[in-house]
Amino acid sequence: MDEGLDELARRAREDPSGEAREAYRRALERELAARPDDLALRLLRGVERYEAARYDEAEDDLERAKQDPRSRARACYYLGLLSVRRKDLERALVELELVREECFPSEASFKDATYLIGRIYEGAGRKAKAMAY
Repeated sequence: MDEGLDELARRAREDPSGEAREAYRRALERELAARPDDLALRLLRGVERYEAARYDEAEDDLERAKQDPRSRARACYYLGLLSVRRKDLERALVELELVREECFPSEASFKDATYLIGRIYEGAGRKAKAMAY
């Protein structure tokens, strides 16, 4: 990702509802128009769309981003979050387990996925299974 896109992403995180988010979204669209097969950009747009509650569009980009080994864990994490929002807990578990397979136990993504898996099982009344996570 170039410095301009990095800076726009930082500003969008600081002001998620304002002009910065829209500028970041437009910049992502321009970059993807120039490089439609760039899976790293697909991941960024998928995350941006997830954060904007545009879940159907986010899912398409995140599924594509999963094809890139460098993006797979993060894409699966957001697909897991998306599935939880849709109450598709079976799929959420599959995606979050993939995150755990892709990451080292010391990584934050591994820990976040593990926590969410435990919460899903806890919410389903499967406390013994939840405690295993």
